[in-house]
Amino acid sequence: MVAMYVYVGPETTNEHKTLEMTDDVLLWLGRAYIGEHGWRNFTHFPAFAWCMINRFMLHPGNHHWDDFIYMLRRFSQPINPRWMRGGDLARRYRKSKMCTPAKLDRRERMVNLAWEELPARLRNQLEALQEGRIAPPPGIVPRKNKISNFAESSDRMKKRYPHGMDIGGNWYFQGRGLKRGVVVVDHWSK
Repeated sequence: MVAMYVYVGPETTNEHKTLEMTDDVLLWLGRAYIGEHGWRNFTHFPAFAWCMINRFMLHPGNHHWDDFIYMLRRFSQPINPRWMRGGDLARRYRKSKMCTPAKLDRRERMVNLAWEELPARLRNQLEALQEGRIAPPPGIVPRKNKISNFAESSDRMKKRYPHGMDIGGNWYFQGRGLKRGVVVVDHWSK
């Protein structure tokens, strides 16, 4: 069963009202998660997944994204083509610590991971997301519970977004200006 993620709310101009968790979407989400959170701890996956879903469906600039994979690859630096060898950001910052040969090699490895190379625990969670069995993480401050962004935890991020929370060393928070409404899982339409 493939669950459909659906926008419910008053925004009639919302560009992305549905999201189907296809196998291709799952693979890219798995690659991005490994790139952002590493190979060992998968307890943070629900926060990461819902953050990306909310970002895609509720972000005020979502009309710029053709599809979920496009948004995900532009958001997640480890799989972002602009940060790969030959990409404009990799060229611009070629002498920085962000573009060492090791970091460029790692990004190349991330985008080429096959489904079978993802850890079994992560594949299980991705399949649960595809079936609509991963709930948004609890614990976010009321009325600011639609996490849609994250950055490395720092005093600056905590001060700027006090309604966020530390999840695996990243500060997850609700970005400003999100569209009104929520994303829900539709188990019945397919």
